[in-house]
Amino acid sequence: MELINLAPRDRLQFSLPPLGLPVEFMRRGFESERTGAVVDTILIEPDLGRLTLSWRASIELRKNVFEVPMCVVGRMPSGWYRARKLGKTYYPNLQQLVADRTA
Repeated sequence: MELINLAPRDRLQFSLPPLGLPVEFMRRGFESERTGAVVDTILIEPDLGRLTLSWRASIELRKNVFEVPMCVVGRMPSGWYRARKLGKTYYPNLQQLVADRTA
């Protein structure tokens, strides 16, 4: 993107980050539904040097919002899914495990 005469500098150039964002809605009983989020809003504030993106994702509910206790935005490591299925806590590294055990 290029903004001309919209910022303290005459010209401001930048690239948008990747717009694809995976979303997984976790239903009760370990059932999940994957979808992709779409960019809903792009807010450019050149005087503050800030770019804000808002995404939107949705699924159809069978009864009410309480059937979806968790939503994962982005990609999680396969170990996270394995630990969740086994009812265990996921630790991304040994340091996190030790910190949790000593706390």
